[in-house]
Amino acid sequence: LSYIHQLPLSSLKIDRSFVNQLGDGKENLEIIKTIVSLAKSLDLKIIAEGIETQGQMAELLKLSCEFGQGYYFAKPLAGEEIVKQFANGSRIPRSKTKDSKMIAA
Repeated sequence: LSYIHQLPLSSLKIDRSFVNQLGDGKENLEIIKTIVSLAKSLDLKIIAEGIETQGQMAELLKLSCEFGQGYYFAKPLAGEEIVKQFANGSRIPRSKTKDSKMIAA
């Protein structure tokens, strides 16, 4: 945290270890709320990593998390594959996980 004011940051990521434990107790939720609050007060974008379920996504949206990544949206792809998919007008293949029901841009 001591480097936050020294670095040219534009975003702050919520580590997947916190996202994975969403719903497992108040302490974890409070940590995520604090990260979101810090990012907002510093005018930084908020990105949650490791979103795998609709429940995690819904909880993060309630907390005003702006961006997310994880298997809930799509499986990991190489940069070239993403560019190719968009260039061809194709949709990025969704993850095959049980809770994957929508894709975020």
